[in-house]
Amino acid sequence: MESIKTLFISILFSSSITWSLTNQLNLYIPEFDNLKNEESLEWLSSGYVDILSKKFNEVDGVRVYGRSALEKILQDKSILLTQRVGTKNILLMGTYIRNLDEITVNIQIINVSNWDDIGIFSSVSSMTDISKMGDKIFQQISKALGDNFPKNENNTLNNLYSKQSDVPEINRQTKEVSKSIDSALENLEEAMDVYIGARTNEEGTTLKEGKFSKELNFGNKAIPNAPETKEALLLEEILERIGSNPYDVEINDPKIEIDPESEGNSVLFSLSINYTLKEDLIQEMLRSLPYTGVRQEGSLTTIEFSRDKFPVSGNLNERIIKGDFRIVPIVQLLNNNGGVHTTILDTGDPYWHNELRKDKIAKTENIFSPLVAFTVSGWSLQVTMEAVEISAIYTLEFSRSEISNLSRINVEFIPESELRNFISSL
Repeated sequence: MESIKTLFISILFSSSITWSLTNQLNLYIPEFDNLKNEESLEWLSSGYVDILSKKFNEVDGVRVYGRSALEKILQDKSILLTQRVGTKNILLMGTYIRNLDEITVNIQIINVSNWDDIGIFSSVSSMTDISKMGDKIFQQISKALGDNFPKNENNTLNNLYSKQSDVPEINRQTKEVSKSIDSALENLEEAMDVYIGARTNEEGTTLKEGKFSKELNFGNKAIPNAPETKEALLLEEILERIGSNPYDVEINDPKIEIDPESEGNSVLFSLSINYTLKEDLIQEMLRSLPYTGVRQEGSLTTIEFSRDKFPVSGNLNERIIKGDFRIVPIVQLLNNNGGVHTTILDTGDPYWHNELRKDKIAKTENIFSPLVAFTVSGWSLQVTMEAVEISAIYTLEFSRSEISNLSRINVEFIPESELRNFISSL
């Protein structure tokens, strides 16, 4: 066992030296959010980034990156595995808002690797002291980062915010390594004892015929749900609001033309409807929630929320998969008595096209394309929105008497999961 201890000392000691030489901090600072979208203050969105980037780039071992680098990591976290040992990745998220001649800046500091909060604070100053506010925010962030800063004797931040020990850094780390060796060896001994079947560990793991096992006995114990944080509840509330109806609708005056093939006995009824996302829907989501990342490709905007920050309940996850947030338009033509004359179900689902092929009341079209999509992956939830206008033209054939009996056009949105109940109620 002494030889093992010697080996461990050698390995851990050399690792600690390597860490001390290669420790690095990557700071990701995307543009700050202008909460009230004041055009006169829009320059501060990148202005704060420039101020902080300049200051942190002067710190040894610190590298500053923008939104594009952050989004690459959020899309593929395996990038973190290619970084050298000891590298820290920290996200600085900022918002600002003006009230008369004062401006309030809110800062959230997040560990990118596990999405843990490192610190949250606010800073208030006069509009005339923007540069001083930059210095103040820099100092607050520096203190909040603490040990996340690279350990370097030439690092001015360490000199400002922490007192260096008289003992050389290498000696301090050596003591820390030595202190942890005994604990590591005890764990090793226990693991070896379990492997050879000499004893079980404290968790009750046993080894039999080459298989490790543990008995489960939940009994009547309640299985806890994902924690309902304030952010998670707010996310669900916003998803509910968006999922119920995210669209603005404009119903244009229908056009009526005589069907030339009917010898004047019937007419063609053309109804044009414009569908667009509600104004400021994307901005509302960006203002309301601390999103993980944003991607824009032409008219498409994808907002991503980390499941570490926003625990998605099993019920919400099931509803997203089932289609509760995938809605389609239902167009109804009403007669003079207020009854439903014709229902148009605008969906691309081939099931309904086959199901309603011979129905005289309900018909299907496939013109509308959803402008909002919800997807859930293993570690994030994405909301994709497309800022375009869809002009759908529905053409129907009616007799002259039917046309004269039509009095109203209604448009509503139904979740895909409720289409069957809706159709059965017609």
